[in-house]
Amino acid sequence: MLVVSLWSLAFQGHIFLLISTTLPVIVDFQKSILPTKIKADLYSATSLHKHGKNLFYGTFLKYSKVTDEKLIIAPGIKVW
Repeated sequence: MLVVSLWSLAFQGHIFLLISTTLPVIVDFQKSILPTKIKADLYSATSLHKHGKNLFYGTFLKYSKVTDEKLIIAPGIKVW
């Protein structure tokens, strides 16, 4: 059984209508026209927010292993 997805994508006022059988094909298309965007943002833009967060968190964990930067509490109003 062939499942075809119809996606309407809007970025900065441009609307793209895509017909695809798999979501990674759509994300690869988005990456080809928006090379500076990370894949986590592109998955979130196609309504897959959980997968986008998963990719973003994985990228953050990889970065935290190769850097010596420490996390700091953002300045602001203390709630507790």
